[in-house]
Amino acid sequence: MDIKKVSLPNIFLIGSFIIALITGWNELQALKPVNEKLRVVELQIKTCENKVSSLEKGEERFNETLKSINTTLIELNGTVRELKGIVGK
Repeated sequence: MDIKKVSLPNIFLIGSFIIALITGWNELQALKPVNEKLRVVELQIKTCENKVSSLEKGEERFNETLKSINTTLIELNGTVRELKGIVGK
């Protein structure tokens, strides 16, 4: 392709594409911490579900399991607050 044949609108189009690509990449990188926190939230919720399930089956001691669920819910609350802080930026 001869460089003289590249029109001004095509240069702007290519430039706009490059800017959009860079912007999209930066936004994707900004979502990584959110994704990591969401994985933690998912794991904490799954932990609570498993503990409640074991309680229903009578597999564990009731008071100890409730304390453990409470601890996990407190951790979940903290993770959600961290997630709000990341998203709120």
